[in-house]
Amino acid sequence: MSKIKEIWCMHHSHLDVGYTHPQPLLLELQSDYIEQAIDLCIETSDYPEESRFRWTVEANYPLRRWLETARPERVDLLKQFVREGQISLAALPMHTTPGADAGEALHMLEDLDQLRALFDAKMATAVNHDVNGQPWPLSQFLLDSGVNFYLTGINIHFGGIPFNRPSAFRWETPDGRELLTF
Repeated sequence: MSKIKEIWCMHHSHLDVGYTHPQPLLLELQSDYIEQAIDLCIETSDYPEESRFRWTVEANYPLRRWLETARPERVDLLKQFVREGQISLAALPMHTTPGADAGEALHMLEDLDQLRALFDAKMATAVNHDVNGQPWPLSQFLLDSGVNFYLTGINIHFGGIPFNRPSAFRWETPDGRELLTF
């Protein structure tokens, strides 16, 4: 008998800067995804709670770019769906590189409080896919920024998988704290 009692799916688009499309087109696509997510939230608003559309803005840089041109009523709708839990916002602006130094890692988190205030959202999860390894201090910076969960995925084409997937573990920070990581 399986010990699995519940499966959670995280519906999101994948941000792959410079890999799938030129950057301007990629940001346009990401803006379209936000618009489509809002529309799907509207379309499913009369569904039972457990059946409503849910989506995660995996990286907040495309969100910030979208905010520059979004109509105020669309921003209000996005805020509503964030409040209602249909749309989630992630803490990192984009997927990083293992080569990021401490200053770059801190820079990635500097607009987080502004976004939290704008959306009245905790933004306590960071997502970082297709990146094989992170600078050790990133774990500490995330915790210091109010992020308590880190979701990542190894790019199997550029490195080996160190343990069976999926896997959850507590990433020990340089100062001995732990960041729940999946």
